[in-house]
Order: sequence, then structure tokens, then C-alpha cells
Amino acid sequence: GPIVDFIDFYKNCIEKFQRKRSSDNDKIKKLENQINKISDTENEFQNMVNQMYN
Repeated sequence: GPIVDFIDFYKNCIEKFQRKRSSDNDKIKKLENQINKISDTENEFQNMVNQMYN
């Protein structure tokens, strides 16, 4: 009946939302990793420059 249909629809919405959220979380983690790599590289570069001038 219509109530069961509504409950199925509601469950599907929740599942879609959770899938989207977990894929968003994956994207955020990838961005954080990239930012960390960039700051590591920046630190290495800074160390090289410091050694050249010390």
C-alpha cells in the first residue's frame, strides 16, 4: 500500500544520502592528503633554503 511505498521511498532517500556523504568524506580526505603533501614539500624546500644560507 501507499504507506509501504512511502517507507521504501524514505529508506532509498536515506541510503542515497549516506552514499553521497561517504563519497564526500572520501573527497575531503583526499584533499586533506594533498594539502599535507604540499605543506611537507614546502617544509622541505624551506629546509633546503635554510641550509644554503646557514
